[in-house]
Amino acid sequence: MSLDSIVNVIVNSTAVNLSRAGFGNIALLAGHSYWPERVRAFDSNILTDLVDLGVPVTHPMYLMAAAARAQNPAVREFFVLRRTRLPTQIVEIVPAAPSPGEVYSMTVDGTDVEVTADVGPTVAEICAALTTPLAALADSTAVDGTTKVTFTSSTAGALHRITAASKNLHLTDITVNPGSGGIEGDLADAQNANPAWYGLQIDSQSKAEIMATAAWVEANGKLFLPSSSDYGCLDAASTTDVMYAVKNANYARTAVIWHPAPSHYLGARWMGKQFPKAPGSTNWAHQQLSAEAYVLSGTEAAAIAGKKGNYFVTTNGLSTTFWGTLGIGEYIDIAHGSDWMRARTQERYFALLVGLEKLPYTQAGLEAAGAELRAQFYEGVRAGFIDGDSPIVIEVPTLADIDAAEKAARNLPGIRGSGRLSGAVNTIDPLTITLSLD
Repeated sequence: MSLDSIVNVIVNSTAVNLSRAGFGNIALLAGHSYWPERVRAFDSNILTDLVDLGVPVTHPMYLMAAAARAQNPAVREFFVLRRTRLPTQIVEIVPAAPSPGEVYSMTVDGTDVEVTADVGPTVAEICAALTTPLAALADSTAVDGTTKVTFTSSTAGALHRITAASKNLHLTDITVNPGSGGIEGDLADAQNANPAWYGLQIDSQSKAEIMATAAWVEANGKLFLPSSSDYGCLDAASTTDVMYAVKNANYARTAVIWHPAPSHYLGARWMGKQFPKAPGSTNWAHQQLSAEAYVLSGTEAAAIAGKKGNYFVTTNGLSTTFWGTLGIGEYIDIAHGSDWMRARTQERYFALLVGLEKLPYTQAGLEAAGAELRAQFYEGVRAGFIDGDSPIVIEVPTLADIDAAEKAARNLPGIRGSGRLSGAVNTIDPLTITLSLD
């Protein structure tokens, strides 16, 4: 039975109402046949355990786990969700207009693919030169076009590891969400098997699969941080890329971060860094990760920010994340902390109801119920989610003000609490310094 039927807690934050419970672990959704269970739990030894179970270190579930575990502090609890509706990976590669001698390079499954433009080069020539080595890779086909190369996996569920691509190769993952229920069907099956997971990473990172997952997450109270290498995210004029789509859908539980190497799983690294900390206590912006940074122009960074997306670049020698936003424009720490606040409040009230012989429907009983909410607010203060320097107001109805029907039904309505979130500072603008000899 869900706690919602006993203690219905509603958390209101500034821009979005987040009303689902959970907050502390990472689920990795990947296609595999290494064990039959839909959901299997792992602890901090997940990398060793996966290898012992026969999982290659190149498999997406291992790569996602390794990305999360590479952070300090590191997540200690994982759930691997087995997907059975397997996608066929399709990546479009569009070379930028070449100059003589320009080098186009990428690394796929550990194999370097490199093409150097000749004198008087054309995009069609670059496409043709890329097609041959890509088609020669195991489990792949590559179709040469005059403006792009379509690189396709030969086996459903086999995802190529694209770990590096020069910036003059514009990648877009156009993998289709598979039929028979799609990725959302696999998520629903995993939820039914074991719902005790919260943060989500998925093996495939196409727009179609990210959007289907984002819609499911929105309805089921999880937190989803996919990464995308789609070049359209860097173009402010693009209205077809995944960041624009997540923003346009006003998704309050999905934060997309850009990275040119899809198999780097930057979203897993970001989540792995933040989840060991108290929910709501930490700003997801300006976080240093164990990850490969990259270069964005000011225009490209502004395009991502305008779509409420995120990125990871080096500034003054430090590689950090920007800006910690969900599609709706709210910040991740608010969503994470609000989920935690709701879950902990439910647990407090359920423990109160179970721990007493009965909670009497008297004014003293009402005050005892109000005290639990006050205690939870102060726990939020200790966690750094609630501002302890601002007023915390707990409202408890008087016995005389409660309708007789509510009393007869043994339902206690009308307990309310309010406080100010601690928030965070992302920018300082302006800061004025005046120097004078006077």
